[in-house]
Amino acid sequence: MALLKEDIEVDFQRDLEKKAVVLTLEPRCGDEEMDNAVAKGCTPPYKISTEVSVVSLELEARKRGLDHPFFEDPFDRHWRLARQQLGVSVILEPTGRTTTKRVPRVQLGIWQMVQEKEKTTTNPPAVYWQIMTTNSKIRLETKTKEEKKADKHYESQTSTTFIEGIFFAEDESSPRMVKVKFDMGYDKGKYWQKPDLSPYLPSDAIVGCLRIDGALVPQGDILVGGMIAIFFNERFPQDGSKRNNCISHLTNGRTARPWAGSFFAFRRTHLDTYYEAVMEQDVPVLIDFFTSGRMQRQ
Repeated sequence: MALLKEDIEVDFQRDLEKKAVVLTLEPRCGDEEMDNAVAKGCTPPYKISTEVSVVSLELEARKRGLDHPFFEDPFDRHWRLARQQLGVSVILEPTGRTTTKRVPRVQLGIWQMVQEKEKTTTNPPAVYWQIMTTNSKIRLETKTKEEKKADKHYESQTSTTFIEGIFFAEDESSPRMVKVKFDMGYDKGKYWQKPDLSPYLPSDAIVGCLRIDGALVPQGDILVGGMIAIFFNERFPQDGSKRNNCISHLTNGRTARPWAGSFFAFRRTHLDTYYEAVMEQDVPVLIDFFTSGRMQRQ
């Protein structure tokens, strides 16, 4: 919201890597000192000022003597970008403490919906910040005045995005990458995403989803495990779908089940946020699954 206040046309994905949000902490009148409160396990006796600003992330990092234009540990940042996660850098003043909060990619769509709403509404959302028991956990809530008056009549918000996945077509010999439309939104406190596979599956298909351990991706000297979601028509054993030629070809006919119909694979997080698959890393994992039926690495 601070970026939005600065520029209604802001490109969130770009500016979040270039700017940091500055929050001013103010002591609450009559409260004890921070050290005493922390020692007792109490909520820090500070509130966040209504004055929220934005600064250049690179300039602030240089001021602190960092040899890189960000606050994160370089390895953590590399891993975040590799997983295509957004990061919000926050500076807490006057302490100067910094933190970079990772947020799901689906949040980008939510921010963009708020952005569009800001452009058209005559009564823009008020911003509410809540500081948790630790400074690193900060939650942003947006509500219009009308929504405040009618909390019980919450109206969900939806949008669409396109995510590239691996497509195992039933009548082809090799998998290929396709961009699939995902509907996404925020409803009753939860984010959700759902692929639109209607261009590829029968009109009466019941879309099922299997979640398996994903590729082990090298990050420095260690291997980091991901997860993969496989979408398919759950009715394939009964609806007469043709055996999947692509899967049969990849597994040399040695399959755990008579896989039929088309299959799609995307990378996912534990929060059910989906992002682009990587052919060379994910196909070996998927071949192992189609061959053995195992959903976890041995």
